[in-house]
Amino acid sequence: MMKHKKIIRKLILLGLSVFFLFGVSHYYKKESHSSKISAHPTNKVKLDSGVADEYNLQEDDTKLWETILTSDPLYKGYVQNEVPSVSVSKGVLGAYSTKQQDVVSMTEYLGDNKYLMSIATRNDNDAILNTAPARMTLTIAIFDGKTGEITDNKNMVTGMPTDTNNTIGNGPQGDYAGGESPFLKETDGSYSYIYTGRSNNILVGNNALRKINFKVDALKKTIQNVNWQDITQNITTNNQLSTLIKPFVGETGNQYYSYGYVDNRNGNPNEGNDILYLENNVFKLKKHLKIPNKINYLKVGGTFWGSWLSSPGYDSVNGGFFGKMDFRNTINQYNSYLGHWNDNGELLELVPMGENIVQTGLRTFRVMEAISTTSELYLTKIYAEKTELVKQDLRMGYGSNKQQVLLSFPKNSSIGVSETLSNFGKYMIYGQYGDNGGVLAEYGIKKGDIYIGVVDEDFNILSARGINATGTVSISNIIAGQDTDNLFLYGYGTSRDFTNKPKDGWKESYPGSTVTEQNALYGLIKLVPDYAPAIKSTSNQINIEKKSKEQIQQELLTNVSVYDSYELSPGNLSGQKDMKWLRERINKNPNKIVYDADGVVRNPNIDWDTLGLDTTKTGPQHVTFFVSDDNKKSSVTSNVINALTDKTKEKDNYYLDVANFSIHVDDVATSLSTDDAIKKLAQTKAWNGKDAIYDEDSTKSPPLLSSKVVFTDTNQLTTLRQATVAKPYPLDIEYKGSTTTTVKNRIWVFVTDDRTVVDEANDVVIYAKDYTQELRLADQETNNKIWVNSEIKVYQFKANAQTGDVPPVLADKDNITGLGVNSTDKATINSATLPGDYPNIRLTFTKKGKVIEAPITIKLIRDPLTIHYQQVVINRRNELVVPTEGFAKAINGKDALLGTTTSTKEELSIKGPSRDGDMSSYNKILVSLADDHWYYYIIPVIPEYYEWVGFQLTDTNLPHNELNKSTGQIVLNGKSQSEYWVTVYLTPSFSNSETPRYYGWNYGKNGIYEINP
Repeated sequence: MMKHKKIIRKLILLGLSVFFLFGVSHYYKKESHSSKISAHPTNKVKLDSGVADEYNLQEDDTKLWETILTSDPLYKGYVQNEVPSVSVSKGVLGAYSTKQQDVVSMTEYLGDNKYLMSIATRNDNDAILNTAPARMTLTIAIFDGKTGEITDNKNMVTGMPTDTNNTIGNGPQGDYAGGESPFLKETDGSYSYIYTGRSNNILVGNNALRKINFKVDALKKTIQNVNWQDITQNITTNNQLSTLIKPFVGETGNQYYSYGYVDNRNGNPNEGNDILYLENNVFKLKKHLKIPNKINYLKVGGTFWGSWLSSPGYDSVNGGFFGKMDFRNTINQYNSYLGHWNDNGELLELVPMGENIVQTGLRTFRVMEAISTTSELYLTKIYAEKTELVKQDLRMGYGSNKQQVLLSFPKNSSIGVSETLSNFGKYMIYGQYGDNGGVLAEYGIKKGDIYIGVVDEDFNILSARGINATGTVSISNIIAGQDTDNLFLYGYGTSRDFTNKPKDGWKESYPGSTVTEQNALYGLIKLVPDYAPAIKSTSNQINIEKKSKEQIQQELLTNVSVYDSYELSPGNLSGQKDMKWLRERINKNPNKIVYDADGVVRNPNIDWDTLGLDTTKTGPQHVTFFVSDDNKKSSVTSNVINALTDKTKEKDNYYLDVANFSIHVDDVATSLSTDDAIKKLAQTKAWNGKDAIYDEDSTKSPPLLSSKVVFTDTNQLTTLRQATVAKPYPLDIEYKGSTTTTVKNRIWVFVTDDRTVVDEANDVVIYAKDYTQELRLADQETNNKIWVNSEIKVYQFKANAQTGDVPPVLADKDNITGLGVNSTDKATINSATLPGDYPNIRLTFTKKGKVIEAPITIKLIRDPLTIHYQQVVINRRNELVVPTEGFAKAINGKDALLGTTTSTKEELSIKGPSRDGDMSSYNKILVSLADDHWYYYIIPVIPEYYEWVGFQLTDTNLPHNELNKSTGQIVLNGKSQSEYWVTVYLTPSFSNSETPRYYGWNYGKNGIYEINP
């Protein structure tokens, strides 16, 4: 595929005459034991097997083959495909530019990389310049293939150098010349060319055949000794216009024949077509090819115009003559036939070969004169649906059913063919590709592309390339050049970057001209061996942990070096590529590579699995690397990639890979009873990274276990096997890779309980515990309190610490980063009014935006309210007995003040010691709290002759102090505190004149705390 600046859209491969008419929880995924394609160097790899894009890779290439690279130490260690393909390399390309339309119509190789050219220039259909006679001229030029310059040119009529700035606009009538006969090399070494011209003694509008003769100097740089001769004919043709003057198909030598178009509008429609031959500058009748009732062969209808003979020749197999016949009507619709006449010119058969206006089926055909012989004709058949190149073996006859299809291209394609002298391929094919798909799509050729390809003698395609150019490039022909691999290309187009700039610059059309500017294009191309890109991979390990597939891919490809001497060269016919272009093709199926308008790869995915890389497992893996060129030819190499994680340890190319694992505390004793059982859970792998040989792989079935891998700390093993507490436990492992190399590693075994959360995907282990809390404190449970009470600890599951009793903590009560509590669950606790178990309270840890939950159960309990009660008498009087007990009512209410409550529950009598003085001696009383009744109102029972003077209420056991006494209601808030110390102060209440009755107080008791006054 080419990086087009602008897609080339037109290619007209016609003769000059037609041209002038145009248009268990483990830290990593367990290894899958399903069969995978091995990318071992001795195995062939098949990408996208079984689908349309299937692509086969050969076994590993083993050395560098391209001479230009083998001699350069920069490419030491590279390998490439041993068998090169062939590609076309651009050599020195030139252009001829005037203010009109230019095209190279004929060439002749002079030797010494010099080429003789006939360049046609005309301005038909241009209202500005189209005055009679028609403005057309021919220029003879010599092209130097070494310098890319035209060393000399002569106008075909005047013999003077052609002025490319004023080719036709102001030229005399005598400058007119047209035709496309080949150059003839005369016996004296001079060259001749026959053209249709005008001279002063011929009336305007009448054509005369003239021959120019000239010599080329010994250095093949200049045109000398120019002279002209008139060509006459000794017969009267039937209004026949000799438009084609050239040898017969399949003949070599200097014999010219004249043939072409017969206008039968005013003549006998039964007249045939004449073939004339040139002798001593006189055209004489060679053969009259009869076509009885020729008007009957016009099947398209309309008014019959005439017949056109092209590509005649001798039939060396059957005798007689062959040729293509077109029968046309007045609006240029026509039927095509392949004709056969006997030696007397009698028509033997006309095989129908197309009708140019059909919507389906064959429209017309062309004879590939450059490669056809007198016994085999090569034909391009143009269908509405396709274009075919076929071979007509005349030994099999002339019927279309006798044709062998050699190439079939999509509709609207054109096919040109020329023969090479190269050992790289028998023929060149070229043209414009008409649609997407087809055989050239494999080479990146798509609709509208101009292509050049190489085929063998059986027309098997060896290579194909699209032309990279801005504007159009149309190839008229490709001929053999100086040596077997050099070729000369010529044609026309609007492109100004496909060739070098003309010495006198590009010319613009005349202002106001209606004719599209067109330049003659020509120059050298060469068939070159095109090796697949060279490749070298230096990767030997990759850490597959914590990396995306894209990151792993980028790291692997960074260590791959590639180079392609053709793709990166300025001679690349498809356009010089850069290293970025080449690197984007590494390990990508070339059948799936698509380029955007800027030539950038729209990357297909790399099938790493098929290429041998499994990013889900550690260990040595044979991974294939390859790179393809624009022709989809690949070079392949592979090497051992040691896939690692942070848990893999390496020393001297010996590797020990382990995995942390988790196990329930109830399963420790049974599941960890043997070392081998632990190895399987730890997924131990030990291998030689150089030779990709495992000593141990406990992940396989059956496991490969080795005495080279041992647990080195028996105390750790014993502690682990006797574990009763859920927490991480260390376990050290050692791999004796060789007598001199020991690799050490450590795993962490996360012993879990029912509350432990192990989230391998997010690399997190969360330990937390259920706990009990007083109901009265539920609304005060903050996140911090929940973290503290649950003793939460968060660890990295893939912890890689090699020392310590536990791995580093990611988060806990002291490092709360990432910790949380589900807000809904927390609100449930904070709003709780009833005791009981509250399960699924979700503690959370957030890591890289992912929230991991650890549910616990919080049990809310309602503890009894503890009341310490005492009664103190102050200002005692001796005549009054000090009570030894004090009594009070304790009422459980809903509101903070007695009298405003809407609900009361319990009403109890309580008592406490009563005395005077400073001594404190409380009675401890436990009272229960009803649901949602958090208050107790204390109402003292006052003995006779005493009065209540206040109280002291504290939530700690402090000595009472009457100076701190309060008055009002005694209210205990059981929600804010669970324990209170209550001191009630009494004082005698009788006057000095009164005398209390002795034993006025009945100390007898009826029932518990019931007082009789």
